Amino acid sequence: MRLEVRVADYRWIAETAASAASWRQTLPLTLQAVQSEWSGDVMELFGWSPLSLSFEAEPVPFQYPGLLVYDRSMGRMALCFGEGRWQDGFSPIRAVPVARIEAGLDQLEEFGRSLQFVGAQELTISVADPAPSDRTSVADNPAHEGRAIEIGLGDTVACGVLLQRTSPGLSAALGALLPLQGKATNTYASGPLTRFWNEAGGNEGVTTLEDVPTPGSRSDERRLTVDRRRSIAAPGYVYYMPSPPWNGLRIAAQDATVMRSALPGGGRSQLVPVARFVGEWHAFSDVAANLRFTGALPMFIRFSEQPAATII
Repeated sequence: MRLEVRVADYRWIAETAASAASWRQTLPLTLQAVQSEWSGDVMELFGWSPLSLSFEAEPVPFQYPGLLVYDRSMGRMALCFGEGRWQDGFSPIRAVPVARIEAGLDQLEEFGRSLQFVGAQELTISVADPAPSDRTSVADNPAHEGRAIEIGLGDTVACGVLLQRTSPGLSAALGALLPLQGKATNTYASGPLTRFWNEAGGNEGVTTLEDVPTPGSRSDERRLTVDRRRSIAAPGYVYYMPSPPWNGLRIAAQDATVMRSALPGGGRSQLVPVARFVGEWHAFSDVAANLRFTGALPMFIRFSEQPAATII
């Protein structure tokens, strides 16, 4: 079931992570969207009374743009529009993921940032049956982003695309190195994040990407890449960590997480998205989730012979 999220002049389509039965008796919902006081780029959604919803999903520790979450204890929702983590003044909130907006995230961020100035805004969540025009976005058209790739882990292979539209320099540098061969492991202190060890990268398995301007690119492309750096890794993306001596590729194939130091007092490392999964990649995610039990598995990244436009 798809949901329609509407507020002011904005409208988004969300793919629900919960069963239709979980929503049917409560929709449509009319809520008040306000800027969270403790959570960064997160808007909290208040109703006249606490919501009593039944979702089977488990809580996740971090949110990412477009993720709609629910807290059972308080009976309220929140929607992440950028770099944020839903929390109160004491600790993170055990947020259950219930739906995900994938298209129109720039507009979602624009609206979210306006809340600090305009105050509470009425937001509705209802059942949607979108027309094809509702789904003609980059999120559903991988050919608009870049060349198709394949990422192999153990005995699974997932499809993806290079983010040549939004990270042109680094994605071009990654493409110039393909095919890459190596192994994958879990990571220290960074939650469900997969580390790629380049077989040509020495003891640390590094992969170095030089962010050089591509033909026809803007002169300030390096600055644009800095602006693209993220602290929270959203599921479904391949990231580049530009911090030697561990610079290389990290893959978020499960829940959202952060890349951080295992040492006390260590900070977070910022990552730049260079590719994303498209199509069906649950099998890849399942193998990645078991890496801490299986140990290292072979991994490769290569160009696909399948056109990006055919991978949905």
